[in-house]
Amino acid sequence: MELSLLTRLVVLDLSSFHFPGTPSLQLENPNLVTFLRNLPGVIELYLDGVNISASGNEWCQSISSSVPNLKVLSLSNCYLSGPMDVSLQKLRFLSEINLGSNNLSAPVPEFFVNFRNLTALILSSSNLNGAFPEKIFQVPTLQTLDLENNRFIDGSLPEFPKNSNLQKLVLSGTNFSSRLPDSMGNLTKLSRMEIAGCNFSGMIPSSMANLTQLAYVDMRSNVFTGPIPSFQMSKNLSYIDLSHNNLAGGIGCPGVINNTWPKLQIIDLALNNFSGDLPPNCFLRWKAMQVDMGTAQPDLNHLGFEFLMLNHFYYQDTVTVTMKGLGMELVKILTVFTSVDFSCNEGLCGSPLNTRCSNSSTPPSSNKSDSVSRTVFDWKFIYTGLGFGMGAGFVVGPLVFWKKLSHWCDEHIERFVRMILPTLGFLFPCCNDVKDEADDNVDEVSSDEDYDEMEDQAFQGSIRISTLEQGWK
Repeated sequence: MELSLLTRLVVLDLSSFHFPGTPSLQLENPNLVTFLRNLPGVIELYLDGVNISASGNEWCQSISSSVPNLKVLSLSNCYLSGPMDVSLQKLRFLSEINLGSNNLSAPVPEFFVNFRNLTALILSSSNLNGAFPEKIFQVPTLQTLDLENNRFIDGSLPEFPKNSNLQKLVLSGTNFSSRLPDSMGNLTKLSRMEIAGCNFSGMIPSSMANLTQLAYVDMRSNVFTGPIPSFQMSKNLSYIDLSHNNLAGGIGCPGVINNTWPKLQIIDLALNNFSGDLPPNCFLRWKAMQVDMGTAQPDLNHLGFEFLMLNHFYYQDTVTVTMKGLGMELVKILTVFTSVDFSCNEGLCGSPLNTRCSNSSTPPSSNKSDSVSRTVFDWKFIYTGLGFGMGAGFVVGPLVFWKKLSHWCDEHIERFVRMILPTLGFLFPCCNDVKDEADDNVDEVSSDEDYDEMEDQAFQGSIRISTLEQGWK
């Protein structure tokens, strides 16, 4: 059956999923105009992944002229080019627009403000450039704004009205800059905020602490300074990443008092300038990191991921804990995807980190242990020396001072040696022979000494005589 015969068709979904090695659906014959001409009743059009390959004027005019009552337009990854034509303004009932993953290569037109029913505007990864119109942020019906991964688009956040319905704000990978306005506190319905990899600076507004619906915060890789807000009213907070900034001060733990973060699963505060003591009770209050497998998904709505946009899959069998520079140990983290990272904050200290605070009154234990071990080491040497000395004294002392015992030992040792050495071909003189020879040597030495003394006396006499003879001359 041809689709052109379905004149009463309301929803048309030809979205395709691209698998490696399989060709994508391509719209060539008929072209987009012919394809939609006989379907004027379509209000929801999903052609994601279909290769349309049309320029801005072509696809904008084809859609606006063929399906004037369109409410949902989803053409992501359709090989579309820009710029977007003003003819899209004819689609005055549009509420959801998804043109992500195309090559629009143009600024975002300001006529999107004219869509009074606009709830979702998704223009991610579309090679957009130029300044983003601030008035689009202030569309009262807007709930989702996704400009992710458009590095050449820039701008700043305006003042948000109190009646804002914005729930999802994604600006990661853009060139947005300036400070966050204090009116961020007016986004009472905001649940997801992703502004990673931008150029935002200044302090994070304290008014964000009152955002009760906030569940996912990714503000990493900016230039934020000052302390972090407490987010004490964000009871649904499950993910917070403030890493790679210049934040400073202490890290409070609102969950200790009010138990405001029971669903927190991932927290990353690495590469900042935080200091002070980490409240150890924080980790005991984060219940979502301690649940069992049976209660992981239904009770705490744990983080999952979408696979082919078909269903949610959850990490229930494996655990990933990121520690990096500062060591930390959580007692019980089971069956959920969790991460805790306080690394590269040199000023942080206290349990459960390995770094102790400098204001601790307890002296370092290492010095005490070293001195004790050193003392024990010295006494061991002393005891050993005393033992050997006393043993040697008991053995050698009697031999030295007891003459009879000395002669008795000499006789028995001589008798034993005289029996052994002749069998080996050696001669052993007895002690008496050695003694007689020693006496002879002593006599010879004494006679020599007497002769030398006589010569010295004769030499002295001759000196005296010669002196007298010289005196008489």
